[in-house]
Amino acid sequence: MKIVCPKCGMVSYNPNDVEKRYCGHCHAFHEDFVFMSEIITSEPSEDGGFTMTLACGHTVWLAVEGQVKGNRMYCSSCLNNWVERETKQHPTPRS
Repeated sequence: MKIVCPKCGMVSYNPNDVEKRYCGHCHAFHEDFVFMSEIITSEPSEDGGFTMTLACGHTVWLAVEGQVKGNRMYCSSCLNNWVERETKQHPTPRS
């Protein structure tokens, strides 16, 4: 198995890098720069949480606004879409 960094394009065959989606060249996890999205709006919702619209186009709901890193947050929809694409492109060999 291998993993390709979506930022720099480096290929790694290291099982730890593949498992953790880590780039040794960038010294970062792929999620740190791929799945962070700028928060466009943040509004309190009726249930006491927060509804946020992200620059990637997705809308997310958070129970606590403190889950945000500055003005950016992880977009689980973008992460799930990427994992689905990677799984289709690089299926895990069956043993």
